[in-house]
Amino acid sequence: METYQYERIDLASDAIRLLYLNRGYDGHPIECRLFETPLNEGIPYEALSYDCGDSAKLVEITLDGRKAHITENLFEALRHLRLVNRDRILWVDAICINQDDDKERGHQVRQMRTIYRNAEQVIVWLGISTSPIPSLIPSLISSFMDKMNEMHEDLASSSIGTENSLALWENVWSKSNVCTLYGYRLALENLLKRDWFKRVWSIQEVASARRAVVVCGWQSVPTKTFVRVPSMLKAPLTKLIQDVLDVMPGPLRRESWWAGQRDLHTLMVKFESLEAADPRDQIFALLGISSDACDNSTFPPNYEKPLSETLRDAARFLIF
Repeated sequence: METYQYERIDLASDAIRLLYLNRGYDGHPIECRLFETPLNEGIPYEALSYDCGDSAKLVEITLDGRKAHITENLFEALRHLRLVNRDRILWVDAICINQDDDKERGHQVRQMRTIYRNAEQVIVWLGISTSPIPSLIPSLISSFMDKMNEMHEDLASSSIGTENSLALWENVWSKSNVCTLYGYRLALENLLKRDWFKRVWSIQEVASARRAVVVCGWQSVPTKTFVRVPSMLKAPLTKLIQDVLDVMPGPLRRESWWAGQRDLHTLMVKFESLEAADPRDQIFALLGISSDACDNSTFPPNYEKPLSETLRDAARFLIF
């Protein structure tokens, strides 16, 4: 089978590629199709937010009848997100962008905020339920995800008001026996240590989203419920993790620092320890969601410029 070759998209327009993830049963090969479309065409799609994982561990998929290689973590995401009864339309950066074309990368990154904002929902893929203690952590995470979904459904159907229902749920968490409570905190700690929380692109992807779900293995929970749970469990969080939770779709986004000051300097200071494969992305990933540099004409992402020029442009913008 020949290797997939990208055709250049129209860089003078708002064109993007979307991915058809073909329906199939678990265990069947992953088969996908790409198609080009204007960003504002109105085609419903979901956008994936994930950590690429080890770039040395590649898995083969079929893309438009030809072979393509993706990282193992992305392969697991597609495997778990594939539906049995219908195709699923996704935007996935590693596949929808030709990563070997710097002009295209810059063109697509300039549209990232809109891509994630226009998505029906953003899927935060945290990986599969694995651990150094395989027999323990997966069952804890499964039970924890079930409990969060129970809470979500109760809040959604509550007839006594959100605040009263939240108070009842806080009581439920606090009244859990010691072993159960410890298990939930252990599961939460495991999820918050996943690599997704260490990557700088995660910030723009969830900050731009109108709606998002956290997915681990075969289970998911809406972010608007997920972000409430740490405080209910009285789980200790680092400032960085709290800042990440604050930008997710949900109540914290309206109540936290995000509702106030979010200029480029503030974002760079808050998220300076987050990682990116390309050092330029430490800046480019935050431009679109900043309050002062989101205008692409002011300081556009440009992968044809070396790192030194990107740093100089950023310094000039921040100073002047």
